[in-house]
Amino acid sequence: MVKMNEEKQYCYKYPHPSITTDCVIFGYDVKDGLSLLLIERKAEPFKGRWAFPGGFMHIDEDTETCARRELQEETALTAAVLEQLGCYSDVNRDPRERVVTIAYYGIIKKSNVVGGDDAKDARWFALNEIPTLAFDHDRILRDAVHKLKEKIHFEPIGFELLPDVFTMPQLQELYESILNVKFDRRNFANKILKLGLLEEYGERPKNKGSRIPIKYTFNKENYAKLKSSAFRLEFLYYHNMEKAKEYTSEEQQWLTENRLSRFQNRITPSWIRDMGENEIFVFGSNVNGYHGGGAARFAMNNFGAVWGNGEGLQGSSYAIPTMEGLDNMQDAVKRFYLFARAHVIYKFYVTPIACGIAGYKPEEIAPMFFEIAHLENVFLPLSFWKVLTNKMLQL
Repeated sequence: MVKMNEEKQYCYKYPHPSITTDCVIFGYDVKDGLSLLLIERKAEPFKGRWAFPGGFMHIDEDTETCARRELQEETALTAAVLEQLGCYSDVNRDPRERVVTIAYYGIIKKSNVVGGDDAKDARWFALNEIPTLAFDHDRILRDAVHKLKEKIHFEPIGFELLPDVFTMPQLQELYESILNVKFDRRNFANKILKLGLLEEYGERPKNKGSRIPIKYTFNKENYAKLKSSAFRLEFLYYHNMEKAKEYTSEEQQWLTENRLSRFQNRITPSWIRDMGENEIFVFGSNVNGYHGGGAARFAMNNFGAVWGNGEGLQGSSYAIPTMEGLDNMQDAVKRFYLFARAHVIYKFYVTPIACGIAGYKPEEIAPMFFEIAHLENVFLPLSFWKVLTNKMLQL
């Protein structure tokens, strides 16, 4: 018999894993764009590391109730809508014991948060400033970002995130912030207006040439109908229509003098604005796929690189992780070599990977591409060719 003050003990015929929930909460405001809510862990494991709000489910809770309770306890935040993202059950995902987590995600209008309970701190992070996360939360984040980008094409957003009265540029910035791309302005406006979601607010500027944007509000009835119906929203992505590729004067000189005739003058131009059919932009990334700057961000904005994907082909781009040391980079370059050799239909334009944010010199990186230089479908930056040609002359 259990006494009143004794803790209940449970005994089962079969072993039971513990169940936790985690909340991936994206926040948006018109000033800062899209952010991610994280808490700093107060206790081990991963004390001092950043993670998603979450915790163990009580015996009398369902998973959504647990997720909402943990979110409120650790951040003082409530989310109007939480959707189940997935179940994560790798055997060794938690060093304490066998733990299965059910992840939820949501997007809300950003507001103040306060760390509480098991959280030492709670904070909003810009998506290009996210630290390495505890447990398997990096993987969960990749899945959540992918899910959010997928959802935006099938369901209208904005009613819960924008001011009551807003402009078309503000709505476009919301979509661009989530998808991390740039849209053609006229195409975006035409697509949105055809949905019947918006109503003009107030009077239009009397001067037709006025730069004052038209103000809108959401039609709540149409918004609700569209949210419950099936549709597919596609946009025209912005592409710079200037020259797709342009060489510097030094690169042009090498091409003119045919210095790389043995290798068909395969130089990656310093200026790449667009890729043709079957052309691939090769850039340096980090293993977590946080494409926050440099060529990685350019690839994500223009060539289909995916946030959270740190290696391999994605859209018209290919990521090579460069931030985890030279040995790991060498292995990644070998994998790229095998991929490029097996996919001769593609032309790969390799940028000066690892020579920007990663901080290496061409003399350290170019030798990794010695074998790749012999593939006829791979172009290399001039800085790499200078190192490689000197090496080849010494053979």
